[in-house]
Amino acid sequence: MAAYVGTFWHLRLLQYVQFGSDRVPIRSSRSPRYDSDEQLTKLLDDYIACTSICGLDDYEIRPENCRLIDFEAVGADGRATPCRLITNNESGDTDYHIGLFGRCRHLQTGAMLATLDDHCVKIPDPTLVSELYEPHGDVDVVYDRVWRDEDGDDEEWQAMPESWKDLANASPCGSKYPPCGPLIFYSMLEFARLVGVATGFEFISSNRP
Repeated sequence: MAAYVGTFWHLRLLQYVQFGSDRVPIRSSRSPRYDSDEQLTKLLDDYIACTSICGLDDYEIRPENCRLIDFEAVGADGRATPCRLITNNESGDTDYHIGLFGRCRHLQTGAMLATLDDHCVKIPDPTLVSELYEPHGDVDVVYDRVWRDEDGDDEEWQAMPESWKDLANASPCGSKYPPCGPLIFYSMLEFARLVGVATGFEFISSNRP
C-alpha cells in the first residue's frame, strides 16, 4: 500500500502540490516525493495547454491557481483506486470569478475518471468508474449540489446531512453565493462526491492528521 499523508471519508491523500507563478511546484511539507519537480512542471504545462478542454479559451490559466492532488479512493471491497486530480480555480482580469475547473485521471493508466467544469463535477465513463470503485453506500447522493452557509441561517443548509456539511466546509467552492458558487454534481455515483471532497484536500490536509 502506498504511503499516505492524510485521510478523509473514503479517500487517502497521497500528495498535494501547488504551483508558483513561475510554475515551480510547491509541495505540502508532508507529501512524499513521487515525482521530480521537472515531471510536475511538465504535467502542469500539459494541463495549461488544454485550455480549450477546460472551457477557458478566453482566459489565461495562472499557474499559481493550479493544484495537483494525488489520492486513493478506497471502495467498500477494500480496493484502492489511485487518482490524480489537477484543478485550477480561475478569475478573469477583474475580480469576477470564472470557476473551478479540473481533470481527474487514473494515476496509473491515465484514464479520465471525472471532469470539473465551472464547479460542475461530471463522470464521462460511469461504467469504468463503477468497475474501479465499489460504493460504501454511506455517502448521500441525493443532493446534486453542496455549499457552505456562511451566515448559518439557510434552511436548506440546516436540512443537509452532516456528511455533506463536512464536504462543504472542506471545499474551496463551499459558498452558496458568488463569487465561488456551489459544487454541482451531474452524476449519482458516490465517486463523483469523493472527487468533490478531493478538491478540498488543500484545507483538509492542513486540518486533519
